[in-house]
Amino acid sequence: MNIEHLKLFVRLAVTHNISQAGQELGLSPAVASAHIGKLEEGLGVRLVHRTTRKVSLTQEGEAFLPHAEEVLASVEMARASVGAGSTAPRGTLRVTAPASFGRMHLLPSLKAFLARYPHLSLDLRLSDSIVDLVEGGFDIAIRNAELKDSSLIARRLAPDKRIICASPDYLQQFGEPDSPQDLLNHRCVNLLGLETWVFDTPAGHLSIRPSGPLRTDNGEAMRDACASGLGIAIGSTWSVYRHLARGELVQVLKDSPLVAETAIWAMYSSARQLAPRCGPLSISTPSISASNLLGSAAVGAARASLGQAARPLRAYRPSPLDDARLRPHCGRRLRRQQRAPRLPNLAHFSPRGLAVAAGRRSMAGSEETPMSSFDQLQVFQSMSRSPHARLQRSAGLGDGLGAALWSNRDDNRDYQAPSHHTLSCYLAGGTGTFRRERPDCKGAPDKLCILPAGHQSAWVIDGEIQLAHLYVSQEQFALGAVRLLDREPRELQLRESTFLDDPLQARRFRQLCRLDWQEPGERLLTSSLAHDLLDHALLSQVGRRDGLRLTGGLAPGQRRRLREFIDSQLAEPLSLGQLAGLCALSEYHFARMFQLSFGLPPHRYLLNRRLERARELLRGTRLPLGEIALACGFASASHFSNRFRQAFAATPGQYRRAFAG
Repeated sequence: MNIEHLKLFVRLAVTHNISQAGQELGLSPAVASAHIGKLEEGLGVRLVHRTTRKVSLTQEGEAFLPHAEEVLASVEMARASVGAGSTAPRGTLRVTAPASFGRMHLLPSLKAFLARYPHLSLDLRLSDSIVDLVEGGFDIAIRNAELKDSSLIARRLAPDKRIICASPDYLQQFGEPDSPQDLLNHRCVNLLGLETWVFDTPAGHLSIRPSGPLRTDNGEAMRDACASGLGIAIGSTWSVYRHLARGELVQVLKDSPLVAETAIWAMYSSARQLAPRCGPLSISTPSISASNLLGSAAVGAARASLGQAARPLRAYRPSPLDDARLRPHCGRRLRRQQRAPRLPNLAHFSPRGLAVAAGRRSMAGSEETPMSSFDQLQVFQSMSRSPHARLQRSAGLGDGLGAALWSNRDDNRDYQAPSHHTLSCYLAGGTGTFRRERPDCKGAPDKLCILPAGHQSAWVIDGEIQLAHLYVSQEQFALGAVRLLDREPRELQLRESTFLDDPLQARRFRQLCRLDWQEPGERLLTSSLAHDLLDHALLSQVGRRDGLRLTGGLAPGQRRRLREFIDSQLAEPLSLGQLAGLCALSEYHFARMFQLSFGLPPHRYLLNRRLERARELLRGTRLPLGEIALACGFASASHFSNRFRQAFAATPGQYRRAFAG
């Protein structure tokens, strides 16, 4: 498969025009059309619908697109790891931004930005209207509104905290409101589109629609009117921080914060690759993204206005942690990625690289719905193929865990090197069940079995039996080894055990089986019990692998330093470069060594820690979901809810209610 053909296909998906996509890559329309034809011929499927006016993707093209982007990103990172493509960006960068934010925070940063990149010029359009990036020909948009579904990529630059404020003169004349309801008796200045103010109160969310003498469509005009004493208004901290510092404005209703899912975003049309055109913009290095070139210039000023330390302007180096599709705190892949099928379904596309990528996202590493596909669990499938075994119920519990309740009679079952771990408990019967090589050792109710990944066993079931299975992915085992034992997962193994006596584990299994796994609240309690079962097994049934000589991983001190740093910075944007710098390694070598030592890639470990922190806050505090989302490094409450629901098949609110009291 030709990489240039993939680049053309990705640009075609954005422009919907073969001539334009070809021109951006220096190809004539005829050559571009021929390249797309060769790509389709190699895959054996039609990727695009061609008409006289425009080109659109077929269903197969939509499915293929995110993986073509992933292949190109892998090539870019490989080039960056050896220093390839280091020429400076040049040409014209077309940018659109909100008028107020642009004047206050972009313009003061442009001198340093352009001094850093002298071959780059800017075409900056400041407007409060939302423009179409593709139709307007813009490379990047800075926005401070709640994001809507789109095919664009969003990177979160900074929070956009909003407060209620008033001038001292107004408060002296009319008094200070004590509660959100008091605003109905005050004069307020409204911003068009933001006439309803939603507060987070002890009784829940409260919506207020205040009125007053002025309504405007400009944020600076609203702020200045408020400062002149016309009334109470909403203000973003990046807009009003100077007025607050000078005493011209005062924050009110501090105990009733506003509910808002807004941030400062950089929006662009492709996750990793802007058009490498030879015309107005020519970015010939894959290690520099136009969104970060401008975003880094603005983020220092934006963070300073929020009371945070400014960060130095720097060129962006793409990494697994720093990509909008993989890093939950910096942005979200929008509608197109949500439609894309899972990688294993793309085996018919035939490129060897995609097949390898599909293998990497097996049950152990699936980012979207871990342990939701029981057809990948060999022990489960072996039971399903039995003519006598009956599946009473099963459920994916999230976090790489799954549960099943079985009955069986007069049967023989073999398990051949499964890729997952299985914990088993006999609930009834089993006195005639034994391993073929050990006929003298038989089961009984409340007996436990531990069947690690890679083991082989042959079983004889004489009579009837009812048993519960807990299936554990190797990724979840790895996380437990790091979290509970502070050891590298690859040096440990779950000891194979048959017919153990452990009353505590047996009680947990029976409690798990009494719960309704399909009811959201009880499924969350089931998941909590499953974690208790796994933690107990890790602490009591794990040993060091015999004859193992570890090579190529991180030193124990580096592992501990990384864990402590990540846990202390969960609310902040983290990049692969930052983590690699802690170990004095290149990003390429760090990512490889991290996976060896932690048992999973850096971005998966980071996402797991963010979700674990979120669960702790949901169970132990009454913080609003928006504050929990920001405290755990997610872009917004809705983004946090989507990630949480993908991982645990329940919303954060359902999780909190399940453990209330």
